[in-house]
Amino acid sequence: MKKQVLPAMLATLCWHASGTELVQDGQFEQQALAEAQLSHTSDVWTFSDSQAGIINLSATHYTDHQAMNNVAFIGQGASLSQALPVSLSLTSNYVVQAKLGVRASVNPADFKIGFRIAEHFIDITPDLTLVEGAFVQLNVAFKPTEAHRALAELTDTMALEIHNTSIDANTIDIDAISVVSMAKPLDDDGDGMTNEWEIRYGLNPADATDAGTDIDQDSASNLAEFLASTDPTDSSSYPALFEPLAQANLEIPGALRLTPNASAPVPCNPEHTGSIYYSSVQKQIFSCDGTLWSELKGEQGLQGEAGLQGPQGPRGLQGVQGPQGEPGVQGPKGDQGIQGPKGDQGLPGTTHWRDAASSVSTNVSVGVGTQSPSAALEVIGNAIANDPIAPNHLVTKHYVDNASQSLEAKYARLLDMVNVLNQEVYPSDGISCESIALSDPTATSNLYLIDADGPGGAPAIQYFCHFEDLSLSRPVVTDGDTTGANNNIALVYTNSLSPGNYSASGTVNQFSPAGAFDGHLYYADPSPKINPQAGEILTHGIWLAPSTSNEWLQVSFAKTAVITGFSTQITKHFAESPPRTPKEVIFQVSDDGVTFTDHETITMDKGESNVKLTKAALGNSFRLLVLSTHGSVDYIQIDEMEYYGFFVDEFAGNGPQAQGKTCHDIQQANPTSQSGYYTIDPDGDGSVAPFVAYCDMETLGGGWTLFANHADGIERKLIREPVRVDQYGVLESSRWQALRAAMTEGLMFVDEHNKVSMISAFNVTNPTGVGCQGLLDDTAADLAATFDNTPHLEGLNIFRSEPTGVPCSYVNSGTFTMAQLADNTGYYQWDIAGASIFNGNPERQFTIWPYTTQYSVDEQDELKYYIK
Repeated sequence: MKKQVLPAMLATLCWHASGTELVQDGQFEQQALAEAQLSHTSDVWTFSDSQAGIINLSATHYTDHQAMNNVAFIGQGASLSQALPVSLSLTSNYVVQAKLGVRASVNPADFKIGFRIAEHFIDITPDLTLVEGAFVQLNVAFKPTEAHRALAELTDTMALEIHNTSIDANTIDIDAISVVSMAKPLDDDGDGMTNEWEIRYGLNPADATDAGTDIDQDSASNLAEFLASTDPTDSSSYPALFEPLAQANLEIPGALRLTPNASAPVPCNPEHTGSIYYSSVQKQIFSCDGTLWSELKGEQGLQGEAGLQGPQGPRGLQGVQGPQGEPGVQGPKGDQGIQGPKGDQGLPGTTHWRDAASSVSTNVSVGVGTQSPSAALEVIGNAIANDPIAPNHLVTKHYVDNASQSLEAKYARLLDMVNVLNQEVYPSDGISCESIALSDPTATSNLYLIDADGPGGAPAIQYFCHFEDLSLSRPVVTDGDTTGANNNIALVYTNSLSPGNYSASGTVNQFSPAGAFDGHLYYADPSPKINPQAGEILTHGIWLAPSTSNEWLQVSFAKTAVITGFSTQITKHFAESPPRTPKEVIFQVSDDGVTFTDHETITMDKGESNVKLTKAALGNSFRLLVLSTHGSVDYIQIDEMEYYGFFVDEFAGNGPQAQGKTCHDIQQANPTSQSGYYTIDPDGDGSVAPFVAYCDMETLGGGWTLFANHADGIERKLIREPVRVDQYGVLESSRWQALRAAMTEGLMFVDEHNKVSMISAFNVTNPTGVGCQGLLDDTAADLAATFDNTPHLEGLNIFRSEPTGVPCSYVNSGTFTMAQLADNTGYYQWDIAGASIFNGNPERQFTIWPYTTQYSVDEQDELKYYIK
């Protein structure tokens, strides 16, 4: 166990006692504000926009409200700053303290804090989690180094900045901000250890050589112990990295064995320079140069002696003939030949001549053309010819022009007729989205009929043309369910939608977000059903949320959708008194259901409102962010919401024909296959149709099929078609069951740091322990399953194994091996909810385990789940 020499709090107190405070009005008390009153002006603080300022908090915001007065607030995307009266000094350290709070009933919040010098921002944000409804203390020290010398030499003063970097709309409150500057501790001999520390442990502050010695002989130098804040006089206290760290060459009899690792055990940075490890995947030793891992190679050996000359090879094929040379010099002119005999005299000339059977007369001068065979006669003036159909007849230019224009007009009329017939027989808007954009620059993103090979070939197909980014244009999927007169695609229990696909910022009483999409109105008479294709009432068809802040209602589809418009309805009573219907809203779009972008700001009608978007929206998740109502200050109400649109095929290149049963089969048939999306059919001719899946063709020999992509903190698991490497989601149950039935080798897990784990098929299908769960059990048949507040079924265990004789219901054995695919509602969510794996049962262990303990949860937050 490492022991720290200087507690952080003691060091902070010492610095404050001898330092200089740089912040003015750190308590925000310059202005006298009444309770709940806010201000956007300050003599010393600068606010980025109207989303930041100073407020006197009301009693509902925090539990310890009575101990507070004014605080600063920063909304999403806003910032707070103050210019400090000093420039950066390399001889000073800076300690920043503040209290940060997040009001009750808001989304998780995040922030950045640091110093700005000119256009440069020094980020000093600590690892600090903000707590809903309370303030937490921030303490962070900034110690400039030589890397900051260029900034220290500038004449610009420093500025303190705090930014709200949250991905969701919320507000961060700040109080008691302090920036203290103090001189750095002295180091007279420049050995990297302070005078005070050297004196405390009996070293000489005037001797630089003692930095490399080792007082307690624990293989860590005194300087290493100083940098790690460990005791140089205690051999049981030493730096954690490579315990113990040898400082000299070692003589090792026999072979040196490195434990194989599927990936680098530590990051390659200056701290790990000189580290080596053996890759179990590439079968090579890699070394770290402080920046990159590279294959460990010795110095190049001496060049060997040249070998004997081999026998002469066979004669090669004749080469290609070279280019023709320049012509030679022309020879001298020869003698003139003898004059030939005189010919017969010709007939007398005339102004009349015969052309075939027709006679032509003219009184104009004509000459015989000699330059071009196509113009036998050059006509000067006008001529009249009978039946002028050949190109060399003598005719007037006016006659030719008229004939040519007549023929062109006839051709144009025929072409127009053909185009009209083609549109009737082979209708289309163009041969591609690009061609439509070129012909009509004002075209808006929407549905178009594309005939790629033109009329007469393959029939045209419907495309969504995305004119803001043509690369996002996709063909339309024809098998989506639509309901109602306007083709609603968001009705619950259609298009793979279940209640888990809907979410909201807040609900009231028994109402759920899914209730806003179940096709019913609240308290309607005589029947609440307004969509004939809707099933039974889920939650009265209503969504309510407090309207004191921006609230949202969201739907996440299993596949990429295009939304062209939407509608909302509400029972007449609540539409009129009080008017709870949304008014000002922002329609937002997301590809992953987490990060949303604004698509369009809309003013909605009171009561029933039908909206047609200015341009269609493409994405997987869609959110209606409500900024205000038509009058109510208590609730926002949406009894029924419908989205109008269709689905597109992101993987149009993957045809319906299976390329193999699994990714492993595809790789066996074609070993050069690259990682990507393929069409597979795990059950062959069974009831499960072929589907698109992502195949990893490199990791651990390749041939792995992705069946889930999950992370901690996700409230529900969504089915994705297909499961993607860049989006969270799980495989639909029938496809997952077919895939696991075809398993031969086991499961592989890859986290956000590319650490790879692997467990065999035998271990996940043959659990030990009492009542333990195997991969093929019914409880693991649906990856989207949720088991609220049920011990050891916190969302979903794909498998779980305890040592023989130990019951799987035993909570704290610490010896289980399992894979977790849980939502964030599990009974033990503090530890094993979300994406996590465990390696504790010695009878059923992972074949590859990259984590330092049997629990992965401390080192990873995301996992991609593969099967082979």
